[in-house]
Amino acid sequence: MTIITEQYQPLLDAETVTLGPLQRLTTTARQPVTVTTVMGETQSYVWYLEKQTGNPYDGCWMTTGVRGALDDMGNRS
Repeated sequence: MTIITEQYQPLLDAETVTLGPLQRLTTTARQPVTVTTVMGETQSYVWYLEKQTGNPYDGCWMTTGVRGALDDMGNRS
């Protein structure tokens, strides 16, 4: 079973990582991330996070999803 699809491979080969502006609400957040691989390929993603309630992770932010970001034309970058 393949866990890492081709779309997410640049995350494993990232040479640089650039964080965009964090978009945070009370219990959810979105973090844009752009990675550049050693081969010069650039790929953008959005991390989705939720603030946890209840023990044992009360108050911790956890990743609930990662998606390829859309470009200005609505295509996944």
